[in-house]
Amino acid sequence: MSDRMRRDIDEILSKYEKFPLREPLPRRLRRKASELTTAAGQLLAAPLRYVTAGRLMLLGLILVLAAYLGWGGTSTTQAIIIAGLIVFALAFMVSLRRRSPNVEQRWRGRPLDLHEPSVGTRLRAWWGRRRSRR
Repeated sequence: MSDRMRRDIDEILSKYEKFPLREPLPRRLRRKASELTTAAGQLLAAPLRYVTAGRLMLLGLILVLAAYLGWGGTSTTQAIIIAGLIVFALAFMVSLRRRSPNVEQRWRGRPLDLHEPSVGTRLRAWWGRRRSRR
């Protein structure tokens, strides 16, 4: 192969690397739709991370107080009071159901046994020690 032809091929290849072929339209649309749904999900999920049962209870209480203090007509007031009570009750139930994971408590690298014997067990042990003295 001549030197001139080799340079032409290298030049064509370098131009091709600078301007790659475009992605087909259906694939681009799928990719853009996927990026948009991911971004929308992250945008909506960010504020929901900070919603707690306590804040929902406070929101319910504020709704009830705002409606009670004369905000709106009678039917609107009743609807807002009912909505506030529902939000408050749901938040209260959620706060009761939420349990912390069972984590082993440690102190200085050793597990702690925080379960003291019950009153009945202590009384039986005391009675047993007392009877053994006789």
